[in-house]
Amino acid sequence: MSTTVAPETTEVQAPAQQWSGQSVPRKEDRRLVQGQGVFVDDIKRHGMGYIHFVRSPYAHAHITSIDVSKAEEIGGVYGTLTGEEVASLTDPFFQISSAPGAHLKDFALAVGKVRFVGEAVVAVVAETRGLARDASELVEVEYGPLAAVTDARHARDDGVPTLHEDAGGNLMWHGVYEWGDLDSAFKEADQIVRIDELHFHRFNSTPLECDGALV
Repeated sequence: MSTTVAPETTEVQAPAQQWSGQSVPRKEDRRLVQGQGVFVDDIKRHGMGYIHFVRSPYAHAHITSIDVSKAEEIGGVYGTLTGEEVASLTDPFFQISSAPGAHLKDFALAVGKVRFVGEAVVAVVAETRGLARDASELVEVEYGPLAAVTDARHARDDGVPTLHEDAGGNLMWHGVYEWGDLDSAFKEADQIVRIDELHFHRFNSTPLECDGALV
């Protein structure tokens, strides 16, 4: 019968944090101030194309027709992509939501209709950025304008159009957050402030990620 003996405990002194509270010299400044930084736009490849999007001028409208033939006739234009083509080639984006918001079918380009001004409708790819932009102006898109939702407080009123039919209405998510003994907290509070309505400006608490992709 063998017996395993645990090794003796050894205490290790953690290294001192030399950087905490100190002015740490930056390592990247020299190449940046000398123009030697490399960003996505600095990368050039043989035969590389540039993309430009045709965007919606409407806040809410059906897409009745798209004609890209004139744009594709121009020399140097590599191709175009519409929302219908995207939907046939890819799956919808994953929705970080429970039902009914989880039922949304959202793609990289508008499919069937647009839901905000500036939504990408058609992608045009050409050998230069300027050519892609010029070719995009030859894309013909016909819209059937719809009433728009301009105030979230009235998004569920009678007669207000539904933006995402897949969700069955304009309510995407509803939930109640509760922590601790709420009744006791109100009972013991020195003061209670009641606010009928809170308004939050358009914001997103997720910072932009400093990365890019050359495809």
